[in-house]
Amino acid sequence: MLAAPGAESRWQRGERIRAGSVAYVTDPSKWVIHGERLVDDTPHIRVSLADVELPNHVRFTQYVFRMRRCAMTVVLNDAGDRVLLMRRHRFIVDRWVWELPGGYVDDGEDPGAAAAREVEEETGWRPRGIEFVMSCQPVIGNADYPQDLYLAHGAERVREPEIDETAEVQWVPVDETPAMIAKGDILGAITIIGVRHALLRQAAARGQVAGRHAHLGFRDLPAECIAEDYGDQFGDRRAWLFAR
Repeated sequence: MLAAPGAESRWQRGERIRAGSVAYVTDPSKWVIHGERLVDDTPHIRVSLADVELPNHVRFTQYVFRMRRCAMTVVLNDAGDRVLLMRRHRFIVDRWVWELPGGYVDDGEDPGAAAAREVEEETGWRPRGIEFVMSCQPVIGNADYPQDLYLAHGAERVREPEIDETAEVQWVPVDETPAMIAKGDILGAITIIGVRHALLRQAAARGQVAGRHAHLGFRDLPAECIAEDYGDQFGDRRAWLFAR
């Protein structure tokens, strides 16, 4: 069974798709996908084997994973100095880790509404003032797995978290998250991105941005300026510095 390139976005919107046509690529430096053979298809993941040709005409097959869109939220307290994290066991890597609340976007659901719903289900806190931050692809070499990051300012406790979602929920000081990342207590890519975003917002709010950038909102800071001002703090890892 063949699936046309681009069909994954339709599948992630909940459409059931059938065989498509072979790709025709006019850019000589672009990899050519001659076709895909479906291996497995579930409501949350679609696995296929792609027949790929490189620009040097070498051909090979590669597993491709297409997963449903997820929405995660950085929930800050009213003071903006603590972030809501949940502790859970990730059995695949057999590690206890701290993560941002989040999960799958249901068919036809607004991603922002999904982000708020997941926060409440997983932590028992209902976020206020959710805003979109960015989207990313954390495993882009092997999978199409879009993840949306949202930011919320404040939350109110409305219920107990669902017992199968988390072992512990805490408001963690934002300043403590770099040490948690270094120790491997925070391991997931979107959580690392989210808490780094919170750190930069906090630094900007404290007036720690260099003088010529201090008047700018965080979203307006060019990446090169942030890297210049925070290179030592973040080890000059510019992957963290694409906040919008």
